[in-house]
Amino acid sequence: MSYSKEEMEKDLKNYYDKKQKTLERAEKVLIVHEDLIVVERLDVKILSTWLVTDPAADKENQRNSWYARVLKVSNVNSQDSVKELKKTLLKPGDIVSVNPDVPYSLNIKDHYEIWVLSVDNVLGVDTGFDPDKMMEENLRVRHERFGKPLI
Repeated sequence: MSYSKEEMEKDLKNYYDKKQKTLERAEKVLIVHEDLIVVERLDVKILSTWLVTDPAADKENQRNSWYARVLKVSNVNSQDSVKELKKTLLKPGDIVSVNPDVPYSLNIKDHYEIWVLSVDNVLGVDTGFDPDKMMEENLRVRHERFGKPLI
């Protein structure tokens, strides 16, 4: 099994092309609900984390969370000062940790990674994580490990 530099560059180009198409498609979504945000669910299994309210909690008390990239924030005023403050803290491109029990997919053909959720379900903004750099690093490591025939 080998993974050439050309394959790595093609995969990276495909990643950025898909990201751009997702951004362009999300721009076509008009948010009419006052507290919604549109996000791109980042489908990276290692980014899933468990939130546990009690260290001795069993599976029923654990809640999974996942990361998403903010694509759009509603500009409809909710008349709720807390929600409006939360909306001002979020901007397109932010990486957020969200409660996955509440968002729903818009089921847009070829863009199933576009979801919507309430700002109340954003747990936090992670300014220290860059999924693009992570993807580049993963592809680079894959190339280094499998770039030469395994003999």
